[in-house]
Amino acid sequence: MLVSLCSSIILIGGIMNASSTKHLIIGLIVIIGFATLAFTALKFMQKNQSTEQKIYLIYLQETAGGLSPGSPVKFKGITIGQVDQIQIAQEDNTQIKVTVKIVNTFVVKEGMVATLEVAGITGESLIAIRSHTSSSKDLVPAKGQPYPVIPSESSSLQKLFHAAPELLTDTQMLVTRLSSFLDEKTQKNFHHLIQNMRAFSDVLDQNKHQLGQVFENTNRTLGTLEQTSHKLDKMLDHGFIDLSQSLIQLTQTLSALDSFIESLNQRVNQLVPDQRGPYELQS
Repeated sequence: MLVSLCSSIILIGGIMNASSTKHLIIGLIVIIGFATLAFTALKFMQKNQSTEQKIYLIYLQETAGGLSPGSPVKFKGITIGQVDQIQIAQEDNTQIKVTVKIVNTFVVKEGMVATLEVAGITGESLIAIRSHTSSSKDLVPAKGQPYPVIPSESSSLQKLFHAAPELLTDTQMLVTRLSSFLDEKTQKNFHHLIQNMRAFSDVLDQNKHQLGQVFENTNRTLGTLEQTSHKLDKMLDHGFIDLSQSLIQLTQTLSALDSFIESLNQRVNQLVPDQRGPYELQS
């Protein structure tokens, strides 16, 4: 483009006189300068639009150690902004107010939370944005507030620090119990128990053949008892049947005997008056 423009200028300069050629060249240079400046400004505006950032506020309950202006703000390991300001919250001096700037291309949703994380072993910290829900609503400023507030939660390290006193107390109680369990008297009793177990094990090992025979004889005895039990059950079944029949026969015999005795009594009563003496009849 510049080559063609220069050739055009030379061609026009050959037609026009020297004075007119100089004015033409100066005018073209000015026009080219303005065009270049406008092109550069347009590119700069486009770049600023692509890197435009939104301001969010984060209130931390924990110490903001290692956090400084310029510290990164990340979402799933990707940098989406940086820390702009760190100060004590005027509303509550127990909280740390952190102002962050996040790129316009990333939209903070409701349900997202911010945590303070340690970056590596250098001690520097960063703000990590996490999503606990799949809300599709954008985070907007509360009524009367200029900027949206991203809720914060304690980091894993901070939770560990909070639980440390309770963990130390439990550990101390455990050590105390172990100390009381491992006193001299308990150790002696435990030592005697181990010795008795060893002695019992030695006795079992020495008499394992005899024990094998005892177990074998026991199994045989149990088998014999089982067979005997079956036989006894069968005998009792047959015995009960025979006994029932005998009882029936005995009942019938007793009934016949009662009838015979009754008839005999009747006959005796009939014969007794006929065999009385005269004296017995008069009396």
